[in-house]
Order: sequence, then C-alpha cells, then structure tokens
Amino acid sequence: GLKTRACREACERVGAVWSQYQEQPGLLDPFMEELVSPLIGAISSAVHQSPRSPVSALPNLHLLSSLLYILTTVRGYKTVTRFFSHEAADLEPCLAAAEAEAEAVAQHTEVWSTLYCLTLWLGMVLLTPFDLESIDSGGAKGLSSRIFDLGLAGLRSTSRTRDASAWMLAKYFTRPDVTVAGCMQSFL
Repeated sequence: GLKTRACREACERVGAVWSQYQEQPGLLDPFMEELVSPLIGAISSAVHQSPRSPVSALPNLHLLSSLLYILTTVRGYKTVTRFFSHEAADLEPCLAAAEAEAEAVAQHTEVWSTLYCLTLWLGMVLLTPFDLESIDSGGAKGLSSRIFDLGLAGLRSTSRTRDASAWMLAKYFTRPDVTVAGCMQSFL
C-alpha cells in the first residue's frame, strides 16, 4: 500500500475530482462499481483480517473511508452502498470493527467517516436473508442486541454517522427475524 502521506495526497486529488460532479452526480453512475469496489474491497479485507483493529491491517483505512464518504456526499449513500459486499460472513467482522470504531470515536481518537462507512456496510449486510441467530458465534451479548446498541448509539451522534445509523436500523427493524422478536416495539 501507499505510505500515509502519498495516500492522503492521492485521496485529496481524487476527492477534489469527485466533488466537481456535485451538480451532475449521475455522470458517475457508469463508473460507480469501479470507484466503489476497490475502496470497500480494501476496507473489507482489513476488517476480515483484523475485526477489532482493521487499521492495523490497513494503515490508510481512515483515508479510504473519508474518500468513500466523499463519494456518498456526491452520489448519495443509497447509490454507493449498492456496490458494497453483503454476505452473511461479513456481518460479525463488520459489526466488531464498527463497535471498535464507535469506541474510538467516542474517545475522540478517530474520525467518524470510518464508522459511517462501516455502519452503511452493516446496513447492506442486514439486507441479506439469513437468521441472525443462525450465524451468531456467541458472546456476552447476541448479534441482534449488539447491532441495536450500535445503531442506537449512532442515532445520538452529531455527525453524519446519525444518518447511516438511522438507515442501518431501518434495515435491521424490517428483517423478519427482528420483527418476530418484537425489537421495533421495544424501540418505540
């Protein structure tokens, strides 16, 4: 990978080019997969390699997340997230990384854009039809309550993480296994 300084400069140049499409973001559509896939692919690889500390596997994680965030501001998160991987195997590593990132953001040691991207990715994974209990590897808290807690904490954020958390929770609450468990009623 690139050294941090070179990566930051490259990300700033790319972000500046993408920002020029603010007026006509649809022009980026034919290239969206080529723009998103390498970024989410690198983030996904780091998350799977080291879920509690993906930055150790990908030192430029926050820069790539910031770049992905810029693309969501230009084109919209709903368009961008369509190109995120969304397999059941992504759920636990993504959730663990998002929880670790949320702790770091709460302690003001990290930027929020990585948590924003991880929360959006989690929302996409939740669209995949599988029972949360069937893939839960155990732990003090179940997957469902961990997802709910992460989303609830994100709703309290003053950053754009709030938007990603609201979207992710919407995906969570519309899952058949979550609806049956009555989680929405307890939330309301």
